[in-house]
Amino acid sequence: MLEPNAHPLSGRGPPPGGTRPQRYCYIDMDGYFASSEQHLRPELRGLPVAVYAGMPGRPGGALISVSVQARALGIKSGMRANDAKLKLPSLTLLAQRPVEYILLHHELVARLGEVAPIHHTHSVDEVSVKLSSSDRPDVLMAALREKVDTSFSTALSLSAGVASSVWLAKVAAESGKPGGATDWTQSGVLPDALFELDLEDLPGVAERTAARLRKYGLESVQGFYDAQPSRVRAAYGSVVGERIWLAMHGYDVPVPRKRPRQLFVHARVLAPDQRARAGPIARWLALCGWLRARDEGLRPGSVRIQGTEQGKVFEATCAITHPAGEKQLLGATSTAWMALREQCLPAQISVVLGKLVQDPKPHDDLLDGPSRDPAVDRALAAIRERFGLRAVQYGGTCDATGPWTGLKIAFDRVPTVAEVRRMMGPDFARAS
Repeated sequence: MLEPNAHPLSGRGPPPGGTRPQRYCYIDMDGYFASSEQHLRPELRGLPVAVYAGMPGRPGGALISVSVQARALGIKSGMRANDAKLKLPSLTLLAQRPVEYILLHHELVARLGEVAPIHHTHSVDEVSVKLSSSDRPDVLMAALREKVDTSFSTALSLSAGVASSVWLAKVAAESGKPGGATDWTQSGVLPDALFELDLEDLPGVAERTAARLRKYGLESVQGFYDAQPSRVRAAYGSVVGERIWLAMHGYDVPVPRKRPRQLFVHARVLAPDQRARAGPIARWLALCGWLRARDEGLRPGSVRIQGTEQGKVFEATCAITHPAGEKQLLGATSTAWMALREQCLPAQISVVLGKLVQDPKPHDDLLDGPSRDPAVDRALAAIRERFGLRAVQYGGTCDATGPWTGLKIAFDRVPTVAEVRRMMGPDFARAS
């Protein structure tokens, strides 16, 4: 039997004695990549800036980040860079610089952690903290803002929200963008503040999901809120809908346990002049994934390369022979690439390392294998340690797609400083 006021996914009720419910503060950096550029380049502060996906001097891709000033003038993420420039000639277009954003992220998290303990890092531009029973939301949010202003600059704009669940706090932060400090723990604010939003404004409810909810009769956020959780779950099509309903009602829903990792994936969109070198680039992406696997104490047993050409997806797979070392990995990648090359000349490639097993010696040198030469191992490791991963490679490996290739900023994962240092070598000191 559940405790009074307990939610059905955890069975936990409020703490004994009627103490204050848990509260969270969600910090969401506004236009993080673009505001990072304004922070790093003071001459851009106060000006409309947008960051596009792609290489410097090739602003043909989509905008991935827009500054507060550019957004106020009608520029939005997702627009084509050239179209945005036509719409706003004064817009400064910049190519992405993932290394700078990664390093700045880790510095930001460290400084914010001096104000309040970090509860969770959600993405490269979003973190949450827990409030203690004595914390005042307005004071905490002001302290977080002041910490960023004084430790970095006012160019790094942030929005903050406080609520009784992480999900609600995230919605609160987004409702106050840009630069807002929104407290949804005050009496009388909820649920009316939620009802002002559209279904598509809710985290976890994409356009297609919103259409499905409306088909099931949940026409609005209020309809979603007022429905029984079992109905929401059926309309959403999974337990995620019920979790959103619970979080919407202020329950601190436990995060599901992560399943054991099954894959490591690195992907790259190739410019027309890079497609002839797709094979060597695939080997480089495989090596980057291999190093990440080693960092987690895992060793892959297969490599699959997927290629996209004119909207069609092709793939080829090859097993990695045992004992699996860098030479065996790259050999399997070449075999898979040759099989894929017979099917297409891809405009985008994804290298997927699978069949992961625990590696009893995850920090052994990369040149494992029957022909291993300890002297070569030591020389290779020493060169890479001093000069970076690019300093010495097997023939036929190419990182020509850009200096950040392999440093993927995923939605829920940010590369570590150690990964950046390993990739950049002596350039790391200049970047940091």
